[in-house]
Amino acid sequence: MAQSNQRSKAPLVSVDPNKHVVEEGFPLYLSKNKNRYVQYFPEEQVVQRTNDFRPTPVVRSKQLKAITTKIFASAPELANLSKQDLKTIMADDLAATRTFEQLDPLKGNGIAVADYLNASELCAFGAGPSLSNLVILVSEKKQFNTVDYPVDLPLNSIEVRETINLRYPVRQISMSPLSTAHEVIFAVRTTSTIHLFTYDHRRNLRQLHRLHLAEATAADPRIDYAMPIHVEMSPYSKYEYVYTANNGYTSVMDAANNKVIFSALDPVPETANYISRWRSCAYGKTPFTILLASPECIKEWNYSNDMIQTNTLAISNDRIVAFKTSHKAELYCFATIESVVIMDSKQLDSPVVEWLHGLKDGLPSTLFLESLSNHNWRIIAFSNESQRATMMEFQYTRNTHKSMAPTVRVLGLHQMPLSIYHFDDLLDTKDSRIRSMGIAFNLRASQHKEDTTKGYAMFSALRVFEDGSVKVHYLALLPTKPDTIDSGHFQKKPRLVIDSSHQRFDKLQRDAKLAVLPSEKGVHVGEAELFAIKMTNFKSYVEERVQCAATALTEQFKTDVSSRVRQLAAPTTFRALFDDETFQEYDLEDLTDFLLEMEMHEDIERGRQITIPGVLRHCKPADQELNQKLKEAHEKETQLCKIIIHPLPHQDDPHTFQYLGRQPNIKFASTTTTKVLSSCWSIDDSRFDNLPFPIYDTSSAPQPEVFPSVNIYKRRRSSGTLVPEFSNNDLETETATIPAIVKSTPHIPTIKKTKAASLPKITKEAPSMAFSTQTQTYGSTQMLSPHRPTSTQSSSQRLSVPQSPTSTFANVSTQPVEGAFASRKKAVQKKKKKTKSSGFK
Repeated sequence: MAQSNQRSKAPLVSVDPNKHVVEEGFPLYLSKNKNRYVQYFPEEQVVQRTNDFRPTPVVRSKQLKAITTKIFASAPELANLSKQDLKTIMADDLAATRTFEQLDPLKGNGIAVADYLNASELCAFGAGPSLSNLVILVSEKKQFNTVDYPVDLPLNSIEVRETINLRYPVRQISMSPLSTAHEVIFAVRTTSTIHLFTYDHRRNLRQLHRLHLAEATAADPRIDYAMPIHVEMSPYSKYEYVYTANNGYTSVMDAANNKVIFSALDPVPETANYISRWRSCAYGKTPFTILLASPECIKEWNYSNDMIQTNTLAISNDRIVAFKTSHKAELYCFATIESVVIMDSKQLDSPVVEWLHGLKDGLPSTLFLESLSNHNWRIIAFSNESQRATMMEFQYTRNTHKSMAPTVRVLGLHQMPLSIYHFDDLLDTKDSRIRSMGIAFNLRASQHKEDTTKGYAMFSALRVFEDGSVKVHYLALLPTKPDTIDSGHFQKKPRLVIDSSHQRFDKLQRDAKLAVLPSEKGVHVGEAELFAIKMTNFKSYVEERVQCAATALTEQFKTDVSSRVRQLAAPTTFRALFDDETFQEYDLEDLTDFLLEMEMHEDIERGRQITIPGVLRHCKPADQELNQKLKEAHEKETQLCKIIIHPLPHQDDPHTFQYLGRQPNIKFASTTTTKVLSSCWSIDDSRFDNLPFPIYDTSSAPQPEVFPSVNIYKRRRSSGTLVPEFSNNDLETETATIPAIVKSTPHIPTIKKTKAASLPKITKEAPSMAFSTQTQTYGSTQMLSPHRPTSTQSSSQRLSVPQSPTSTFANVSTQPVEGAFASRKKAVQKKKKKTKSSGFK
């Protein structure tokens, strides 16, 4: 595919404060609308933390003194380095770490909301360890009254619909502009994969598409195991999206057909560091136009079947850190370190609006650009670092004559700092913040439906944080100045209660509450390291974990556990039978009684319980009360893990013999040994404890049985033919004891009588009749029969083997266990002596 580069005539976008867009001769910062004022409502928590995230601490220079002392004590090789130099190195390293965390190119907006059905709202966000679980909440909207105005708000009664483990951290959720109230379409970007989901009115969550970039490298080597850093849903097609990776690879995907529509590579320099690999993408003014943003510039790609036309829309003399377009890219905006710039895709000569955002303490990470009525626009820039937002409303009108410049009128400019989430709930570290991983900024109520830039308006800021918690903050714009900025309150506020939860979601919250907490102080005592942990709020978490469990076992619970027991193929713990946390509702004694019932009716047995002492068995806890609460919280799960259940051989197929402890699909064919034993054994569907055994009469002594001798033949060295040895007494016995001897040959040869092969003369008639069969049975199998055939029987009847019934051991037997005959001594073979010859041959 050929490429053609075309550079636009747009000048460099300046961030000089003296070159603000002016309105009626005044700078932009003097054009603030004084007719509306910001009012804050108390912040509420929607979802508690779902992981044990710990932020990078903000350490002051004075606090580094104690750390450097410990480093010099443990590393004498650093004696030539001064403590001040080491403090400087550590301070620079921590500052670089915080900068990389702030400008991480993988981070995006990890939460999204959409209207669902008639009066509900759907919310999707990342939760759990590393935010690798996708959680979907649905809440119905209800009307609540403030002091000034009634408003319809969600999150009164919350229902957790789905919790899915995506294996990789969720970094961005992009809602489709073509979503409807009956079908919500959204894309989820993780650090390695991209997923496309739909959620319909029947509560069905479907994953239409999954793209793993490491696996896709085999099909397109240009991907080169890159990581996706941005994804955007198409405003033209329901199931199409565009994404870009950190190596410059960009592609348009058709998720419905799992097909690549377009792909190209704009290579990133190999010398670029991690934060300089930031990229963003969006659809342009046509379905075949893509806008690409990098830290240096904004480009436009127009692609067709055989060509890509590249246009440079804007070049900034400052680093670009965020990018956003409106619907079908009528306007687009980007944020730099100093300012926010709004551009018109049809007017490339100069920016529409440019102003200093004032977010130097935390650079803008998310931009919202929304088209309102009457040519009005609203833009919001938010920082995940400082939790501050700046909002501007302006009017932009294009003139009918191209020669005339469009008119811009600023309607309002507001600064909206939100609350900062400190990491001081579990540890006293007030300087460390927990950043937000995404924000959903929505208009909830407006006094004037036709013009939301006037009169009363309420907004909601729904944020998800790095620890998996979700908080909502309501704020309003009032036409009159309030008494205090935080004077907003509801006459009746939303309950913010999860009435219907999900099993996997509950487990995420319980695991987070009982996670290992960071230490406040550490003291080395010999080889042990003792920690003093601040447990102010953790005790309440433990108390919530300890439940009375007074609920009786339900029949549905028993049925589900019994069905899992029947499917066991290997020994397992009693705790492993519960794939969720439902056992927490029941008493431990009831669960063990239920296990006794299953032992009576199911093919299982309880193994010997082994007690493994813990590493702290010789230690005395410092907090006896807390230690007891921890034991109570984990006692039920600990006891269930100690119980081992062994499955017994199943009776589903009585004609299948298997070794205990083997895989159920490994079987062996019968051998000669097992076929011989088949006449003695028989198998049916009886249990081992119900097998019938023969009863013998012990009143009289049993008669001894006489068995014929096996070694009754000798092999003549001269002929190799088996010839019996007879005495005079043997010849007078029953002729049935003389077996018929048959030798097999491939064909009937011409027999010549020799002296060595001739047999001695026998005067008895019976032996001569037995030996007369030797010349009549060539080509048959050599056998030893304990019965003498009669003259009326055919040769096939005399040599036939009796068939065993289907229930005999021969049809179901298997190979013996490996090594069963390892102790058998091998027969010593005698070496033949070579004949010595004298002289020459």
